[in-house]
Amino acid sequence: MDDGEFNKLFVTIEYFIHRRTAPEWKLTDALVQWTEMNYIIDGSAEYTVNGVRHKVKKGDLLCSQKNTIRSACTFPNDLMECYCISGPVYNDSFHEVPMPFPFISHIGVHQDIISMYRNFDSTWTAREPGYELKARGIYMMILQRFFELVYFDEKAKKYNVHVRKAIKYIIEHYSENLTVQVVGKKVGLSASYFGSIFKEETGTSFHQFLTKIRLNRAEDMLRSGEYNVNEAACACGFSDPFYFSKVYKDNSGFSPSKVLSFSGSNP
Repeated sequence: MDDGEFNKLFVTIEYFIHRRTAPEWKLTDALVQWTEMNYIIDGSAEYTVNGVRHKVKKGDLLCSQKNTIRSACTFPNDLMECYCISGPVYNDSFHEVPMPFPFISHIGVHQDIISMYRNFDSTWTAREPGYELKARGIYMMILQRFFELVYFDEKAKKYNVHVRKAIKYIIEHYSENLTVQVVGKKVGLSASYFGSIFKEETGTSFHQFLTKIRLNRAEDMLRSGEYNVNEAACACGFSDPFYFSKVYKDNSGFSPSKVLSFSGSNP
C-alpha cells in the first residue's frame, strides 16, 4: 500500500484495552471480529493465528485481521504489556478493508507513540462529549506513525534538533525571503553546515523543501476559492506569478489555474 491509498483509510473503534497481563493470562481460540492492532511495549507472549505460533516481544506491532482465529498466552517470567485497539477499517468507497500491515512488524518502542496512546486512553476512559471523534483522530495519528515505521522507516527517524527547529521556522515563515544563511543563523549553524545537515536529514535540499512548503500552501489557498493565482503566489513568497505557475506545473503536472477551475473560481 502506498501513501495515497493509506491516506484514504478511516477507522471506527469498537474497543480499547491497555493490557497488563498476569501470569495466568491467556486468550482462548476465538474469531477476530474486527481488525485489531496490538503494540507491545514490554514483555513477551505467544500468539497463535490460524494455527501458526508466533513468539512476540517488546517493540512488536501485531495486526490481527478480521475473521482470523487467534489465541494467546504470556510468559510468567516476562509478562506482556500492550495497547490494543480494535475496530473496522474502511476505504474511501466505504468498503471494509484489511489493515495494510503484516501480522508482526518489529518497530521498537517509541515514546511519542506511547504518549499518543496515553492521550487516547484518557480520552476513551473519560467519555466526554465528542470523545469518539477525538479518539479516532488520535488513533489515525498512531496508525500514521506505524505506517511510517513499517513502510518508510528511513523517513521516520527523529530529525536533528537543529533541523527540527529549521522545519518549524520554515513552516511558520515560508512567505518571507528565506535563505540557507537566514535559517542557518536562526538555528545557530553556519550556512554551509546547515545546508549539508538539512539535506542529509530530510533527503532534500533546503531550497527544494522551502519550495514544497510554499507550493502546498499556495494550492490550499487556490482550492479555497478565495485567492487568484497572483494573490496565492505573492502570499506564499513567490514575487513572480509566472515563475510560480511554471514551478507549480513542473511539480504537479498541471497549472495552478486548473486548481482554480476545480474550486469554481476564476484565475
